[in-house]
Amino acid sequence: MTKADNTPPKGSVCQRRHSGLTGPFDIMANQLLYREEGGNLYVRALGKMTANISYSLRGKIFARLKESPPVAEIYMDLSQCDYMDSTFMGIIIGINKNLKEKTGRGITIVCPTDECNSLFAGLNIIKLLNIDTQNMDFPASMETVTDNGKPKAEVLLHAHEDLMEISEENSLKFSLLKEYLEKKLVDEQQAAAMAAAEVQIPGLNDDDNYENKDDNKNNPAGEESEEQE
Repeated sequence: MTKADNTPPKGSVCQRRHSGLTGPFDIMANQLLYREEGGNLYVRALGKMTANISYSLRGKIFARLKESPPVAEIYMDLSQCDYMDSTFMGIIIGINKNLKEKTGRGITIVCPTDECNSLFAGLNIIKLLNIDTQNMDFPASMETVTDNGKPKAEVLLHAHEDLMEISEENSLKFSLLKEYLEKKLVDEQQAAAMAAAEVQIPGLNDDDNYENKDDNKNNPAGEESEEQE
């Protein structure tokens, strides 16, 4: 992970969105930023949030919530987020649920765009979140935690299971995807087990080959020796 000097433009999160102020964030498309400060966690989503970009965020925040000192609040700035896929929204719900279990308080979504509000409403999510449309300052420097790869089935499955718990409509919508991801997860686990086994096998085979080579030196023809009575 790299740190970027993401000094924000003047004005709060909401002021930037509604007043059209520009700054470094405007040229940083599809970025996920993170910072812990004053006992709070701050997350800023820029551009389009998809599974390929955000899949490690869930694990990162879950791991932090297990540590001490406890996290007081989690704030997520969506004032410059153009789009969220179902995995990213499921990650938000998972974090929200985990935080409530730890502290009794949920994640605060700061100044979501109209696009984000519409996507939240489409999956019956908005009623579960604390939405703050008031001005709020975020840390000036934040760490880039953007992923650039293919998420594992386990991450996708957890995200969509969290969405399915919200409503019957979501459960029906993602039921086929859940079945697919469950099968994919089994395949990935089996592949990982086979790969782990293959790591051990070459060493054993090398020992066998070494012994065979010694035998061949003594018996080039490979014939079995018999004791003469």
